[in-house]
Formats: sequence, structure tokens, C-alpha cells
Amino acid sequence: MDVFFLELEVRPTGQNAQAELVEGAYAHCWVLDDSPTGAYNRASHYVRGGEWDVVNATAPVKVVEENFANADLGLQQLTKAKEETIAIFYTGWSRDGKTSSGPTELQRSGSVDLNSYVQSQKRLTNKARCLHFESTGECKDLAKAHSIQKNGILRMISQDSHVYVPSMNIGTMRKNAGKVALERKGIARVSTFAGFCAQHDSELFRPIDTMALAPSDQQVALYGYRALCHEVFAKENASALIDEQLELGGHDRATRELLEAYRIGTSVGLNNLQRHKSAFDELLRDAAYEDVEYTLFIFRQPPLFAFSAVFYPEFDFLGQHLQVLTDHPTSLDLMTVCSANTDDAWGLLFCWHKTSSSACTEFLRSLATVIHEGRSVEAALLRMVVALCGNLAVAPRWWESLAEQERERFCFAFNAGVNWFAPTTATHLMADLELDTGWKCDSVRQRRASK
Repeated sequence: MDVFFLELEVRPTGQNAQAELVEGAYAHCWVLDDSPTGAYNRASHYVRGGEWDVVNATAPVKVVEENFANADLGLQQLTKAKEETIAIFYTGWSRDGKTSSGPTELQRSGSVDLNSYVQSQKRLTNKARCLHFESTGECKDLAKAHSIQKNGILRMISQDSHVYVPSMNIGTMRKNAGKVALERKGIARVSTFAGFCAQHDSELFRPIDTMALAPSDQQVALYGYRALCHEVFAKENASALIDEQLELGGHDRATRELLEAYRIGTSVGLNNLQRHKSAFDELLRDAAYEDVEYTLFIFRQPPLFAFSAVFYPEFDFLGQHLQVLTDHPTSLDLMTVCSANTDDAWGLLFCWHKTSSSACTEFLRSLATVIHEGRSVEAALLRMVVALCGNLAVAPRWWESLAEQERERFCFAFNAGVNWFAPTTATHLMADLELDTGWKCDSVRQRRASK
């Protein structure tokens, strides 16, 4: 990440405490981010949260210490941005036109109460329910299930029953300037979610929890279904959490607008997830798996990662646009991806319902082009896994062998996928993640539904 500097010309809103005295101001912003776009969006959000309207802006430019060699204030703000993600000073002018003020650091109020947010998040995460297609809402023995098999690939990559996972701890994120870092964690607490009762979880997923991936069509469907249910559970919680935060009130304008926008996006995502889950509900209920399509990359080296995720393919490995995610009335094509232990070693499994074949087929066709062009399919797949799979575990033996610079590259790729302020770019899967994994794809298996 880099520090970007930009200036925003701002005017106070009617709710701004300075509105009666100040006609306007310049907000001088130092922002730690992955891109100029992300830097501008982050600075604009923060300034608008202080009840200022942005009327003009300079283009964000990358800055380093040497740019402020003779400016102590600028150097201080650069250092602060590296530690806290953002630093802003204002210089303003009064309505009487006779006085000016600055540089001044104004405090922002009305943002999300983190203590309340974290407590609500924990409560919702522990709110168990059964998402099985035959559940009537009366299931007993609700407990946390693993979205990634604990006694399968998780145990294969573990060391002393521990793996490295992305830390979502608020304290850790503050320490890392809002960015996610990896922490060591016991596999009993990794990738769990309270989305099934014990009976349904045990019965439904027995073919993948007790047997290696063959793959059979039933196994593929179950891997896809478990990933879907995990995401539905998370999105339902996110939706409830946003509603609670908005009902609490007291937010500044920018925070309120961000929550409103997030609520709309979460609602659209949840509606699409429920549509895809219903399609999988039906085929599992009828034990009719012919509508499931998949591509499986098989590796014979020991696995280094365990992951499970769903995503809507927006851009492919060549940067081509596959579908418009902001077109809310549109039913979006969805793909699941996960790792699974096989008889020989492990596999990387893409799975989708045939109704999503348009975007999913094109997504994988671009990967075939990557191979044809001589790029490393292993590096391309690694970049995709790190960028798209938040539900991810890493083998300690591999993570601890990396140099600090290599770990930073890994975390940079991961954080690029979770930056609220930076839109997904067409090129985000075009830059392969060149880290030594020892991966070598042995073979590829696939199945397409009949037309």
C-alpha cells in the first residue's frame, strides 16, 4: 500500500458545527490505500462524515517522506496516515471574508460505535438456525458446523492442529491500519458457522465428510451447497446487523449513507444467494444432480490452503467483463470454489448450477487462455483464491517459511478483495501471485449439464 495526498475543497452543511462562521475550507488529506480511487473515496467519505460537501478535488498523488523534507507538518501527517490509514488537516476562510484559519485538525463524530457493533456481530454469529432444505425451523441440537472439513483438508494442512487464518479482530485491524492480517488458530474454531443442526449436518454431508472427493456428482453438489449455506448465513447476519445500526441512529451523514448503500447491496446479494440456494435445495431433495456443472483441478503435492467461497464472476482472468453486479434487477450468475482432499492429494473445485453457466463457463474459458499464453495456471489460481476467498486457512509450514516481503504481497492481494472504498478493477485477476507453493496441476476434470 502507498500513501496518497489530495486536497478537497469543501463547504459546510447546515449540520456542521462551523456552518455559521466558515464559508469554506480545504481538506488536506494523506491516505493509505491500494489505489488513487480508493484513496479519494476514503478521504471523501471521512470528510463528508464531518458534515462537509465536497465541491472540488485534486487528483491523488503518491507521496513519500522525501516530498516533505522541509515541511514538518506534512511529514507528521504522512506518518500518521501510515499508522491510522488517514490524516486530514483543514484550512478555512470565514463568511465575513476577513479571517482565515488553519491548519486545523477537526474531530469527527457520529461514526459507528465499535463496541456496540462488535457485540451485535458476536450475538448474530452465535444465533443458530438450520438451513437444511427440509428444516421446518424446529430442529434441535443446533451447533456450529465446519464450512471446511475439519478432519479433511483442514487437518491435512495443520501443524499441531493449528492453521493461519485472516484475523477480523478489531484490535488487530487497528494495529494494521485497518488491514486484515493472518493469525494462528486451532482448527476446531476455524471456518465454523451455526447454520445446521447436528442431525442434518451429519446426514447430508456424510458423503464429503467421510470420503475423499472422487468426484461424484453428489459430492460436487454438496461442496457447492455447503459453501452457499455458509454465505447465506453470513449475509443474513450482515443484513440484520446493518438494520440494527441504522435503527440505533446518531450516525454522521457519510456513515449513514455508507450503511444505506451497504444495506441495498447486501439485500441484492442475499436475494441472489437465496435464489441459487433454492435451486440446490431442489436438486438435493430430488437427488437429481444432472444440473450441477463443475471443473476440478487436481494436484498431487501436499495442500497448503483450505478454502471455501462463493462469488459472482465480474471479470475473468483476461480482464473481460462478464456481468454487471450493480444491475440490481438482474439475476446474477454465481460460482462456488473450494479445496477438497482426494485419494491422491487434493483438488481445487469450481461448481455452479447450470443456470449460471454463461458467466462461469466464460470465466474458466479465460483460464484456459491463460494456460495457452504460457502464464502459470498455478499462480493465476493462487491469486484468485487469495483475492476471492475470505474463508481461507493457510498451512503454518508454508506461511512461516515466507520472507516478510512475501507475506506482505500475500496480504496485499487478500486486502484488495475486502477494500470497501476501492471498486473491483478489470485487472484484479490478471496479475498472478508469484509465490513458491510447489503447486503443479496434474490433471483437470469437468462436467457440463446437457442442454
